[in-house]
Amino acid sequence: MDSLIAKDNLNFICNKTFQKVIGKDESLLWSGEVTKVNKNGKEQFRDFVITNRFIYNLGKESSFLTNWFTSGVKRKMDISKIEAITYSKVINFFVLHLPEEYDYYLFTKHRNEIIEYLIQIRERLNPKKGLLVFMVEEADLRKYSKTDTEKFDKWPKNVPSQSLSLDFWKDFVASAAQKKKNDIANTEMLLTQTGEQVNEDSFEMLKTLGKGYYGRVFLCEKKDTKKLYAVKVMSKLDIIKRNFFDNLKNEKMILEKVNNRFVVNLEFCFANPSYIFFVMDFKQGGELYHHLRKRTRFSENITRFYGAQILLGLHYLHSLDIMYRDMKPENILLDQDGNAALADYGISKIIREGEKTKSFVGTPDYVAPEIILQKGHNKMVDVWCFGIILYEMIYGLPPFYNKQQNIMLNNIIKINPTFPKMIKISDELEDLITQCLQKDPKKRIGNEGLEELMQHKFFEPIDWDLMREGKLDAPVKPEVKDKLDVDNFNTSKEKPKLSDLSQIDKNIIENYEKKFSDF
Repeated sequence: MDSLIAKDNLNFICNKTFQKVIGKDESLLWSGEVTKVNKNGKEQFRDFVITNRFIYNLGKESSFLTNWFTSGVKRKMDISKIEAITYSKVINFFVLHLPEEYDYYLFTKHRNEIIEYLIQIRERLNPKKGLLVFMVEEADLRKYSKTDTEKFDKWPKNVPSQSLSLDFWKDFVASAAQKKKNDIANTEMLLTQTGEQVNEDSFEMLKTLGKGYYGRVFLCEKKDTKKLYAVKVMSKLDIIKRNFFDNLKNEKMILEKVNNRFVVNLEFCFANPSYIFFVMDFKQGGELYHHLRKRTRFSENITRFYGAQILLGLHYLHSLDIMYRDMKPENILLDQDGNAALADYGISKIIREGEKTKSFVGTPDYVAPEIILQKGHNKMVDVWCFGIILYEMIYGLPPFYNKQQNIMLNNIIKINPTFPKMIKISDELEDLITQCLQKDPKKRIGNEGLEELMQHKFFEPIDWDLMREGKLDAPVKPEVKDKLDVDNFNTSKEKPKLSDLSQIDKNIIENYEKKFSDF
């Protein structure tokens, strides 16, 4: 215990009411801010104090220490009763397992430091029974955290445990730090808008946002500016196994070209020996999908507003000869003010006037008939997708939706959209959707350019100049509790992984490194 140096990040010990919170036989060893994840997956900022016997959760009701004391301690944990820790190797989450109580699911950049304190305190309090640690390759640890209403322990069943001695822990932390140092030393800067050199150590990985077509997305904070970004991380091994070299080059080429308020823009791109990183705007308002599901359907005015912003994003991409191809509510992101931008260019393609491509890509609910029939397609597939989005915003479901995918694809080819009378829509909107969903792309509205859609009667109320300048108030105001709130995202998707690679995997990447050299 003598080797432990107190780290009082909250300046807690200077407060006169210190002894009212902790016992007279206790000494403060650590204090700081920790994020607690509750049983519903909600994250809450809390101030924690660790003494030589207990962990205290003091809540976060005020920035003034005296208010903590009047509200009482939120939880007091006996460190001797902590028997195991589940540790995410992907991101700074961990779970403290207390068999006689409910577990504590936590997140903090101080994680390794806190665990070192707990190891030493635990060895003194309960030397006969050491702590165990479960190292897991997952970002979301909720399934391993026992809540206050559950009676059974939820320790990882398929992961071997390891005894947590101080020597083991110091070796593990040093090894992880050295690996990160090696990766940073081998970082290749591929693009930067400002000329600044960055690497993965420039960013603090905070949360997971979701999964793109062939990449995973994290919420990250740039350490020097504290600015938040969405960072898409792609495994080189995954790209090799799925032969996605062309997709990767294509997406980077597109991201380098775009700079517009109605599309998501790239700030940095870099690569280490195992991964490629795209650092992009963070749109905290989240997915349009989330807001549409909350309301079931949008009014015609809301549909018009977001239809106009989506159309401006599409028009911009088409002006650069970019065919988007993956329009769906999950790929339309809102900023904090509720304005929309198109995201994820994983299957977008640069295509010149008169060119066609025959690749079968897209999300089944939104895919155009010419893609299914593989007759060759061009940018008119985006007009089809736009019609699907308009329909889904106003009715709550895509027009050809069926749980059986083969039936849905058959409907897309053969059946015309219907307009249920239970939901009244204007003749103008019905006409626009009908023209967008023409089976024959040559008869589809927009063949002479997307201005045809913008000039349609449905969009007559829109002042396009004010919309382009971002001077119109958005009809949906995302609820944002704090700067790290990601409740507006559909985060139930598969969680990202940044796992250590085996030597075999490293050899595979090395053999294909030339494929990445001209990326």
